Amino acid sequence: MEQTRILVISSFVLLREGLRALLDAFPFWHVTCEAPSWEKVRQQTIQMNPDIVVLDVPQVDARFETLIHNLKAAPKAPAIVVLSRQDDEDSLIRILKSGIQGCLCATSDPDELIAAIRAVTTGASFLCPAASRVLLQDYRRQARGIQHDNAA
Repeated sequence: MEQTRILVISSFVLLREGLRALLDAFPFWHVTCEAPSWEKVRQQTIQMNPDIVVLDVPQVDARFETLIHNLKAAPKAPAIVVLSRQDDEDSLIRILKSGIQGCLCATSDPDELIAAIRAVTTGASFLCPAASRVLLQDYRRQARGIQHDNAA
């Protein structure tokens, strides 16, 4: 069985090393490289051709959206699992609308990361409970808006 190549991106050395130790414990996954900043991602993505990018997101802003766009524009776009440090509704909606395959929040535990990696490896998606709740609330809001529009 071929190993799934994973790129870990975080400005925190401790987080990168912890993620490497956790993920490399699985024989079918291999953290092929790490990037300390978003600026180094494009180069490493092209060089290492990862299957999955695990991305630590301290702040959801235009830089985040540009990074996701660039990753998805790669010749062989990797699956993207976001580790969001923000769990407010606006940030999570922006993350979910960016087209990522997995979203975890600061309250997520290691088992959720493992489940997320397993899911995106098979082409599925994974959302932590906080992201699922926000997505469902947004869907309900939109559905109510559509119902009101149809009644008029």
